[in-house]
Amino acid sequence: MQGRRCRYCGRQWPIDRFARKYECKECSRARHREISRRPEVRERNRKRFHNPEGRARHLANMLRYSRRPEVREQRRQYSQRPEVKERIKQHRQKPEIKQRRQEYYRTPKVRKMRQAYYQNNKERFRERSQKYYHSPHGSAVIRQRNQSRRITKGGIAFAFTPVQWIYALNYFNGCCAVCECQLDGMFGDTKTHQDHWIPHSKNGGYISTNIVPLCQPCNLSKHATMPEIWLEYQYGKRKAAILLQRVEDYFEHVRLINDEE
Repeated sequence: MQGRRCRYCGRQWPIDRFARKYECKECSRARHREISRRPEVRERNRKRFHNPEGRARHLANMLRYSRRPEVREQRRQYSQRPEVKERIKQHRQKPEIKQRRQEYYRTPKVRKMRQAYYQNNKERFRERSQKYYHSPHGSAVIRQRNQSRRITKGGIAFAFTPVQWIYALNYFNGCCAVCECQLDGMFGDTKTHQDHWIPHSKNGGYISTNIVPLCQPCNLSKHATMPEIWLEYQYGKRKAAILLQRVEDYFEHVRLINDEE
């Protein structure tokens, strides 16, 4: 293997281990660390990066550097290392990191950005979901989810009749209880779903005081999320409070009818 001798450390290295013609990468990093720790260099960098123009110039340079194909490939290979994946996983499991991520994704700017990205890439998301659920891992996840649902279903209330379902549809005028779009069978073409308002995984029963009619997009978006969190994420605090009160009024109305019977 062809190599070269570093003029600083005196060791023989392969060609790809050199940052400059006669300086290996290890010596180059050590020299830059030593220079960056000098007081005059620190003061110069502080003045440069603590003003708007210097900060904008620095960010532009970093962005230009990160978009290089070789840099992207290097970062991708680094992120695929098992020890790096494990370190990232442990970091994301910390409570303060989870809380910070939730607050970030609930901000209006990020929510609108993610919604716009999804609308522009629906086919891509659909293909990726189908590919995942047909993979061995995705199939195992579905089987485990269905098994858990069947096991927990035995200890949860299960007494919702077709008559109560028709009453729920009539109460909401054949519309989705959240977005108020017309459902199929009621002059609309949107699929109707029976939604567990308190999710089944959170011990929500299949009873008249927990089932509401939702359209397919709303039900799939809600999934197994608690209604307060989901509504606030979708509509904001003010409208979420109105929608929650609407559904709670329906449940209270159903409770009064059940007490009379």
